[in-house]
Amino acid sequence: MIDKSIREIVRRCRPHMWAAAALFFACYLADVVLITCVAYALTTIIYPQQPVLWVIAPILLVVAVRCALRMLSLSQCSKVSSMVELELSERITEKLTRLSWTRVAERREREFVWCARKGATCIGDLLGNVVPVAVGTLGLVIVILIGGLYLGWRMPATLLAFVVAVVALSGAAYFLVKRELREKGLIEAGDDSGAYFDLVVKEADLLRDYRVGEDFAGLAAERNSRDSDETLMGERRRRYPLLATLIASAVGLVTIVYTTAFDASFASANIVHATSMILYTCYGLLRVSIMAFKSGEVAEAEEAALLMADLLSLRVPDENGSLATVAGDHLSANRLAYSYDGEKFVLKSVTIDVPAVGLTAVVGVEGSGKSTLAGVLAGHLRDYRGNVLLGGKQLRDVLRTSRLRYITYVGIDSELLSSTVRENLLMGDPAATEGEMWSVLSAVGLDSECRRRGGLDFELVAGGTNVSRSERLRLALARAVLHNTPIIIIDGLMDEINPVDQRKAMLALRGIARFKAVVVLTRYPVQAQFAKVVYLLSEGTIIASGSHEELMASYEPYRSACEQQERLLALEPPQSEAVDGAEHDAAGDQDPDATNVLVMPHPEGVVRTGEPRWGEGVEGHE
Repeated sequence: MIDKSIREIVRRCRPHMWAAAALFFACYLADVVLITCVAYALTTIIYPQQPVLWVIAPILLVVAVRCALRMLSLSQCSKVSSMVELELSERITEKLTRLSWTRVAERREREFVWCARKGATCIGDLLGNVVPVAVGTLGLVIVILIGGLYLGWRMPATLLAFVVAVVALSGAAYFLVKRELREKGLIEAGDDSGAYFDLVVKEADLLRDYRVGEDFAGLAAERNSRDSDETLMGERRRRYPLLATLIASAVGLVTIVYTTAFDASFASANIVHATSMILYTCYGLLRVSIMAFKSGEVAEAEEAALLMADLLSLRVPDENGSLATVAGDHLSANRLAYSYDGEKFVLKSVTIDVPAVGLTAVVGVEGSGKSTLAGVLAGHLRDYRGNVLLGGKQLRDVLRTSRLRYITYVGIDSELLSSTVRENLLMGDPAATEGEMWSVLSAVGLDSECRRRGGLDFELVAGGTNVSRSERLRLALARAVLHNTPIIIIDGLMDEINPVDQRKAMLALRGIARFKAVVVLTRYPVQAQFAKVVYLLSEGTIIASGSHEELMASYEPYRSACEQQERLLALEPPQSEAVDGAEHDAAGDQDPDATNVLVMPHPEGVVRTGEPRWGEGVEGHE
């Protein structure tokens, strides 16, 4: 069932898995001993031979031992599940890093990789919970069969009833397994060209389907309709008559076995045997039924393993590089030029130096080439002219895996998963703790809002429509910060955040820049006041550079733009984000030029209307 590409992970956790299975088996043996004690206690009550206290004391002792074994087994299961899930998540993230050779690939793979990480959870639950329980249950069934045959051998009628019960139990278990698999839709999907599995994490309300292409995977996601959910719940409700039938069969078995033993002899030994067999059969019925209900999880984990194997076997694009990054490398560009069509240059002789530590701002009007510069500095655009150096090495010659571990790019098109805040942040660091997650949320001013809405388990709906645009972008920024690379490039994201949160985020970035390089590309010069170095970009050319104070003193267009934007912000009333984000986004989707700049959530009208320009920009690519 498990593909060879992930057998190594299974092999590592196998000792812990068998230890958990042994603990479950010991726990079930304790249940068998407890059943025997209960049967003896019932017989003692019917045929008093000795004080009941002598029977109750062993029962209490067995219960105590059973509770201790149960706690140990659950602890071991949790350890195995976490080991498997963390290992698989790290491998998936590593694969994503190696596959993300363009921004398009990054966007297309995120949902796929999130789905695979959910598959890692399924496999972790399988190896850490289902398999140990199944092994323990198998051992229990063997013990019950041996004990039942031994006890029933002395009473032929009882033995016959026991065999009939075992056959009926096996048929019921098969029926449960088949119904569970059909309900999950996995039997009918056997001949589908792409594997899929139903995510039980959300009570089967989210269906993920994927197709594997030559270079990377694309994922199409759809929400099940309410009718489908109602149908699924109806299928689950149909289990209850089946369980009622099994219970009625158990009651009939009790009557048959107990009557046979009672008629055979009035000796208490026969009564103890009959009662024990009844309880053994009922307990075995319960355990096998529980395993039957877990058959869907087994099938889901099998499909998840197929998905994992497909992901881990995807062909990685050629590295096109041989050099690795070294701690302390800093980024710079010298006489950089870039053209999309080979004729019209978007960047022209750009020279920029990004210190290894500190906040650097690149300010330019829309169409000045900021996004193109960000793409080149992030390594997404490789066919540039001139020099782009990372620690003295040409950026195009640096191994892609090293570059993506060293540089994080985040822009306004950074997408969020249709999942929880926790899952979105874990895309930045699969091993992140809750404390680290709350720390980055606090840095971008989202901690209080996140706590108010339910914490890290707050669910983002498809498209993030239940949060505002500002909140979505700040969450993307928090994920980038959590990725914890030495260089962070932020392309236009700060421009889309409302002024109050924008200032908080810029202050947070200035604090983060004490330990790493942060590059912010923006339209608004007022954001540059937090930067150590400011570059002014116009028509693909750096026309001025220096500190914010130096440019305010020496460059009149820059000073005028800053002053005008500050006046606009002073006149603008405070904005409060809608709780569900719908009103905010509805306003943000309108034409900015048709919106009153005094009530906009961010000062977009400054550049478009009255800001002195130091370049008209170029059409086409920014």
